[in-house]
Amino acid sequence: MSTNVGACAVAVGVAAFLGHFATAQDSCGESWVVADRDSPGSVAIAYDEHRRETLTQSGGTLWAWDGAAWTARWTEPLLDGVDAMAYDRNRRVTWIFGGAGYDDRLWKWDGSELTLVANDTIGGRAYVAMAFDWKRDRLVVHGGQSAAQWLYSSWGEFDPSTGQWTTWGNGPVGRLYAHKMVYDPIRERCVMHGGFYFFTRPETWTWDGSNFSSCCSIRGKNKRAGTGELGIGNKCHNTRTCRRTSTRSKRFKWRNRSPVKRSRRPSEEKYRRQG
Repeated sequence: MSTNVGACAVAVGVAAFLGHFATAQDSCGESWVVADRDSPGSVAIAYDEHRRETLTQSGGTLWAWDGAAWTARWTEPLLDGVDAMAYDRNRRVTWIFGGAGYDDRLWKWDGSELTLVANDTIGGRAYVAMAFDWKRDRLVVHGGQSAAQWLYSSWGEFDPSTGQWTTWGNGPVGRLYAHKMVYDPIRERCVMHGGFYFFTRPETWTWDGSNFSSCCSIRGKNKRAGTGELGIGNKCHNTRTCRRTSTRSKRFKWRNRSPVKRSRRPSEEKYRRQG
């Protein structure tokens, strides 16, 4: 880890620990600002770009942050325990999955009303990874943990236009929970990272609707939670300088819902980019 990246992590960590610092700035030229010290919320979070507010839930209440204050938008006891949200740019709504009792309810928030869209969908689970694929118009849900503490390797996609789910069984990613997923509109695919299965899984996968690809992992000294680093191979980079060594990539093609592994070794490439 570079000296600059180490300084970033130390500066942010000290500021958060001491509590009375409002801003932590470091040699990276980046700042973390404590926006609110008494915030509601859980690990479920999504940004509504149409209404320009951040959503979360706490104790069954849906909260919105407008950049200055939190406002309670809706209360529904069944929301308690929700840990996955994803914003749908096509419909300007936020999809909310799960809730109390490791259920698999699917909710829709349109900014003024909360609607239960489906129940008993892909199997009750918590700690899932979820994102909305804007191009393919699909809500993607992967993995999670059941009430009996079993971990899922299955995943599903919800089509809002038909109200139907498509599900797959065991996949190449394997059993995983407490991982996160976002949609990359530039590369037009979902990016999934992290999670646990007996140990930390510092891997990054992409899903384009037909293929899972394992692209990189954070290894060795770069496997640090909360540092803001991304490890690619055995190198790491931040927003200012990037050094990358290509590593073996794994691609999986689905045929009749069974994975067929295809491996490739790209030519090694190193580059340096000044941000």
